[in-house]
Amino acid sequence: MGPEAEGIVKSFTFNDGNEQKFAPMLAKFDNYFTPRTTTVHERAIFNCMPEGSSEAAESFIRRLYEQAGNCNFGDAKDGYIRDRLLVGITDKDLRIEIQRKTFTLEQYIAEVRQSESVKGNVACMQSRSRKTCRSRISKRQPSTSS
Repeated sequence: MGPEAEGIVKSFTFNDGNEQKFAPMLAKFDNYFTPRTTTVHERAIFNCMPEGSSEAAESFIRRLYEQAGNCNFGDAKDGYIRDRLLVGITDKDLRIEIQRKTFTLEQYIAEVRQSESVKGNVACMQSRSRKTCRSRISKRQPSTSS
């Protein structure tokens, strides 16, 4: 151990002579060097989360749920996710449209998914490539042939 580690070891307190045992010493070092997270920090991350410029809405929604799980929102979790989804989506027209309505989180998610799907369909139609459109449609619908 170097001089820095020795200084850290001196700050540790042990019970029952465990300072000479490897496992308790390792646990103390792990605890010392493991970054501590706080609810405030986790919520700050959550409140700054935007949808990525090429990120699918489903991916953004999943990231919001994952981060919200670290924030101790309790029963208000769905409301926070709904609000962050509204603020974080990149589609400004959709943001304006859904603000005009009072929606639950599930309704917001449905609107965001539907909007993304419709935009994909419009882009497909505008590309004038039947092969591209057929490929896109066949990925969404199961085959009916036996």
